[in-house]
Order: sequence, then C-alpha cells, then structure tokens
Amino acid sequence: MARSPSSSVQAAREAVAARSREIRLDAGLTARQVALQAGWHPSKSSRIENGVTPPSDANVQAWCGICGAKEQAADLIAASDFRSTPNDVVEAVAARMDRARVLREGDHRFAILVEEAVLRYRMGNAEVMAGQLGHLLSIMSLPAVSLGVVPFSAERGMWPLETFSIYDNDQAQVELLTAAVNVTAPSEIAQYVKAFPERRNSPSTVPTHGR
Repeated sequence: MARSPSSSVQAAREAVAARSREIRLDAGLTARQVALQAGWHPSKSSRIENGVTPPSDANVQAWCGICGAKEQAADLIAASDFRSTPNDVVEAVAARMDRARVLREGDHRFAILVEEAVLRYRMGNAEVMAGQLGHLLSIMSLPAVSLGVVPFSAERGMWPLETFSIYDNDQAQVELLTAAVNVTAPSEIAQYVKAFPERRNSPSTVPTHGR
C-alpha cells in the first residue's frame, strides 16, 4: 500500500530527528551544549530531536558542524525537504539513517573486519574521509562492536574476498558489482562462517576494540 504524503512527511521528520540525536551522541555533546554553541534557545535542540520542530537547512548545517559531522548535512537536508522529495527517496534516506540505531539498541553484537586498503581509499574529499574515519572511531567504543583491520603486511592464505555479511549463521549477504546476493544454502553459509574467524583470528590482524 502506498504511503500517504502526510505519513511520509512524518516518517522523514522522525528519521531526521533520530539521526540528529545519533550525530550528537557520537560527538559526546548534550542537547543543551549544541543549542548554546549554535546560539539557539536551550530547548530548541530537544524540539528538533523529538521531531517537534523541523530543522531548516541552516539548522542542519549548524548541527552537523558543531557535532563534527559536516559531511552528513546533505543527507539530513534532503530528508528534511519534505515537500519536494519523492516518497521513495524519503524512505531510502530514512532507512539509511535508521541503520545506525541498531548499533546501540537491543542485544545485537557486531564483529567487523576490514582491509587496511578500505581505510585508505579516497572515496571523497579530505573532509568526507575524515568524517568516515571519525564514524569508525565513534562506533569502536560501543560495547556491542568489535573491529579488526587486516594490514597490507599480512601474510595471506587466500586472495582478499568480496565484501560479505553474516547474520546469525542463517544467511550471508555478498556484495557483487551488479547486485547483493543473499546466500541461504547451509553449505555455502558455512564457507563464509569459516572464512571470517580464520582471517579475524590471524596473528597479523590488528584488533582495535572488543576482541
């Protein structure tokens, strides 16, 4: 069933509010501190985070700048543009923002392993890259997250693999050039389940947190 314009607006507003709060928490700031640095009334930050006051573009830019997340301002502004943003774009942006909540909520655990090259590839300008690395630094401190890095100098028993995610050993998702493939065959999932700890527990892998 198609979502009504009003419900799409509300969903987008809630997504912006939730992501604004996540950005603030990642920066280690209180809502009052953000408001004071922005020159707002102390209650304005809370109204934005609770979806009571829709933020203007200038508000979003100020918020992200104060929280050291300038590279995220464009996504928040796009989601805030309720009237001109098509529903599917609003929902896509909302879903993207919502994913960050899973790192803090519930009893989930996340074991992440990346190649050193991933940290060095330039997929944007210096400001964007600094923001991406800053995000990794912020999630590394979360109790539910462990992050390891496979250095360039690691001795390898296999070629670097395609990006894949394992969900409770019940499903693996593999990212290919043209599609993301969901693997559900137990014998194939077992291969990914085996490959991950072998690489993660290698003496050359550098643990950064939670190992």
